[in-house]
Amino acid sequence: MIEPLTTKEVMKEIKQKEGGDVILEGEKVFYIKRIIEKLTGSYLSRIMKLQMWQNITIRNLNTTKKLYELMLERESNIK
Repeated sequence: MIEPLTTKEVMKEIKQKEGGDVILEGEKVFYIKRIIEKLTGSYLSRIMKLQMWQNITIRNLNTTKKLYELMLERESNIK
């Protein structure tokens, strides 16, 4: 999320569908797990309709892992 937006603000606005979505709040991020079989019943597509959407970036798991690897590589090159 792009500041000044906070996870607390986002968590107030999004809902998780029982048995389909899992949303975990981090310090400056939130993690979403969607059950693929229940994708059509998810409430998460409503995030894009929120005014705060402009201040949220979304990464899938593969992209997140790659960014983490790049961060570790850069960190090891600095030392």
